Amino acid sequence: MSFKLFILGQPYPDEIPPVDGAVADFLLPNANKLIVALPLMTSSDIETLNSGTVTVKVITDQHTKGIILFFSFKAKGCQLNFDCSFDSSVLPDINLESVKGPTKRIAVQLIAVDSVTKTIKALRFLTMSVELTQKFVQVVQHQLSSNFSSHAANRWVDSQRAMYTLDDMSRMPIQEHILGEV
Repeated sequence: MSFKLFILGQPYPDEIPPVDGAVADFLLPNANKLIVALPLMTSSDIETLNSGTVTVKVITDQHTKGIILFFSFKAKGCQLNFDCSFDSSVLPDINLESVKGPTKRIAVQLIAVDSVTKTIKALRFLTMSVELTQKFVQVVQHQLSSNFSSHAANRWVDSQRAMYTLDDMSRMPIQEHILGEV
């Protein structure tokens, strides 16, 4: 198992997402990373990512088992919204054992990168509640079943993104979970 050291103000050592937004690299053997990439981040963006309230909605489709994780960061009149599709079937080394159990929580490392300069602008650790961890793991287990179609799930995710803006998703009447600080 190898770990990477991320340093605020230094270049991000890996590829950043090809489009601005967020990618959830969760349930990997040695990390649960939420990578946020924005061009030319303002001081307000950085402050919101570093210390704002963070909430997440788990938006799912019961037919395709598609998952959209909708993250919202809020601080001092600034709100940053991101949606991430999550497809556990493409993770060859998924690690569910470490988060199974009645008291387990997923710890998430937030890494915010300026997509123009490739510089790390914010680093933060957050935790999912026990309830959110259990809900997320349950949906992921459905994706790992033999009748899951990644193609169908991705088609559903694309249809949701075509129908709803990020602001629309923020107003959806879906349970919102506050992520805690580690």
